[in-house]
Amino acid sequence: MPSPDRATFLDQAAAGSSFIPVCRCWPADLETPLTTWLKVGAGSPHGVLLESVEGGERIGRWSFVVSDPLWTLTVRGDQADQVWRDGRRERLQGNPFALLRQALAPYSAPWIPGLPPVGQLFGFWGYELIRW
Repeated sequence: MPSPDRATFLDQAAAGSSFIPVCRCWPADLETPLTTWLKVGAGSPHGVLLESVEGGERIGRWSFVVSDPLWTLTVRGDQADQVWRDGRRERLQGNPFALLRQALAPYSAPWIPGLPPVGQLFGFWGYELIRW
């Protein structure tokens, strides 16, 4: 059964959450995070596999497979391009950290008991950001 249940999902949507994580667990005896990523994310230029092991594999483990992001934000100096999945492009200018805060402002995700905290941002920063 997916988590959260339908009633909780609708309550969170009514409370203003713009992204609500939905998790479904299934036996994966023949799958690993890597084989799942190869099936789902490897074909995407922005595919990401993140794994978290807490206290060893027997105690707790979460894997995040990401593919086909809603948008990407590419920053060079104080110039940025936000490119949406549907091809829309917005050119931005300013402090990269402020631009990222601005880009993330419309999104909020609630914490779902029993699941790890879920954010909506995956990516990397270059060393050049030390200037900001």
